[in-house]
Amino acid sequence: LSANNAIGLALNMSLPFLWFLAQEERAWLKRLLQVTFFLCIPAILFTYSRASALTLPIVLLLILLKSRKRGLIVAVLLVGTILSVPYIPEKWWHRQQTTLTYQDDGSAMSRIDNWKFCWRVALDRPLTGAGFEFNTDETFGKYAPEYLLRYGKGYDTHSIYFAMLGAHGFPGLALFGGMIVFSLLSCRRMQRQVQNRPDLKWVSSYCSIVSVAFVAFLINGSFVNMEYFDLPYDLVAVVATLKVISANALAETVRETKETSMSPELADSVLYPSWSS
Repeated sequence: LSANNAIGLALNMSLPFLWFLAQEERAWLKRLLQVTFFLCIPAILFTYSRASALTLPIVLLLILLKSRKRGLIVAVLLVGTILSVPYIPEKWWHRQQTTLTYQDDGSAMSRIDNWKFCWRVALDRPLTGAGFEFNTDETFGKYAPEYLLRYGKGYDTHSIYFAMLGAHGFPGLALFGGMIVFSLLSCRRMQRQVQNRPDLKWVSSYCSIVSVAFVAFLINGSFVNMEYFDLPYDLVAVVATLKVISANALAETVRETKETSMSPELADSVLYPSWSS
């Protein structure tokens, strides 16, 4: 990753990893994860990415709501904010203020015009889209010639949603969204299933990681071309793995419970049946 917008998104998605893994660790590794978590916050802000700055407080709020140590997060954030505000350069404040006056910002308006272009492409090719590399000058000339006249050339979409829509049509966007939504629903279901299992508490922490990271991706990705970033697809694999592990652990508990509730004679007949006639 090299672009500031891409780094900001990746760091926002990393915050839940750092915080919730710290809750499962001990001693120096726990402190290292926590320190890295708090250091990532200014790192995100000073990418100067407006989308990342917008996403950051939402991610922190979700972590706060899901965390057992809310006081620590609030205290450190308050102290850090008070100490850092006087040192934030004027350039950063000016950059963030352009979010409120986006009509006067050429970069912001080019993105909105680009989204209109993607919508036209999708309406013309609703089932297949225009392919992975659809944002060429040739395609812009066909669907949005005024864009080339205004900006000189075609640019990236700066949105995971419109990029998927333009590249793969409405079915592709639906599959992309469905993949994430069903992963979130699986996490919610697993957290309910293990809520009374202290030995599987780590499963709930991992589900929190996945859930918050996906929210960061969905919000931050609204303004960044990161639809093929590998981490969201890794999270889907993590969810599939967690489902197998938690299902096996829960099934084992049910089996053991049934065995202990049987009389010794009945348990022997179930475990060691006689096959003689």
